Amino acid sequence: SGIADTFKKFLPFGESDDSEKKMGTEQLDIMKKRIEEAKKILSDPAKTHYNVVTIAEAMSILESERSIQVLKEYSIPVESVIINQLIPENLECPFCMEKRKIQQGRVKEIESKFSKFRIRQVPLLKEEVKGFEILEKVGKELYGN
Repeated sequence: SGIADTFKKFLPFGESDDSEKKMGTEQLDIMKKRIEEAKKILSDPAKTHYNVVTIAEAMSILESERSIQVLKEYSIPVESVIINQLIPENLECPFCMEKRKIQQGRVKEIESKFSKFRIRQVPLLKEEVKGFEILEKVGKELYGN
């Protein structure tokens, strides 16, 4: 039937001629080579490094641990852990002061768990991190001038 013939073109089983199989195999070989090239670049510390970004909350810290473990399994180098959205000190807001105290405890946890990585901190900003000017501001927070 017409419908069955249509599906046979897309499904990995059924009748197909040798030229279709060869074309599919060639495409898989090309894809495999591209993946191998990408893995080579991603795992080369001279070309690539990762900065894991987290926030000072328990779930985010756990996710960062898992991310670092997966990157390690693939031999992908992690350079630093960035703690984002830290509440600044000297606020006259009781809620903010309490939240900051909790965050500071999590910062200590992060520094302990990820001690072999450079730890960087970024304060909570009043504006959304969007656009060149704000990105430049965050870059200065992270890396200085």
